[in-house]
Amino acid sequence: MVWPLTSTTTTSDAIFAHFPGVAGSIAEKGFEGWVLIDSFHWGGGLGMSSSRWRDDDEEGEEEEGEADENDFTRPGEVTNPSLSEIALTKCPAPESAAILFNMIARKPYEKISIRFVRKATGSTTYIPYMGYDTYNTLLSALSTSCEINATPRESLSLNFMAIEFLIYDAQGEPTEAVRYHLRTLTATLRKGANLEVVEVVKKEKKAKDVEKNKEELGT
Repeated sequence: MVWPLTSTTTTSDAIFAHFPGVAGSIAEKGFEGWVLIDSFHWGGGLGMSSSRWRDDDEEGEEEEGEADENDFTRPGEVTNPSLSEIALTKCPAPESAAILFNMIARKPYEKISIRFVRKATGSTTYIPYMGYDTYNTLLSALSTSCEINATPRESLSLNFMAIEFLIYDAQGEPTEAVRYHLRTLTATLRKGANLEVVEVVKKEKKAKDVEKNKEELGT
């Protein structure tokens, strides 16, 4: 049993990553050839303005009136999601040379998989409980740091065109996934044993933006 995540239900945890074409040192069942990761950091956010909402096409001042305590309309504007790059740290290992070469050569990875795994009490097998997949990913930065009498650490930054977050059940099977495509600004939610699509949200360009683009292109 992996869920819930408590110290009494699991004996050890780890983070594994799969870089296509890179032979990692992991020998655990189901993750042979993966890379051991020490830390993972990633996040996102929305830009929000607190000004009273007004359509960009409206002219003049807004009408004043009594506030409606039952009106929960959000004032201002909300931007598209802003997602950071994924930051990873790891120890130098034999795969470090291939990872460095791919960065210098600007070789993209079609799909990088990162899995957060745990061993249930009494088990010898790692089971994923959550994970991330990134698509068309370039290694945008790689650095190594070390202090005397300490183990060196490598820091990697992953720049991707799409990212997917996955949740797994106690058997290590994915049951829910959220994908966001940065170019098309499309968010997709999938659920169930077969990860069927249940909702898709796509950002649509405003008509005035389309007209502006036409003017800039001279069409």
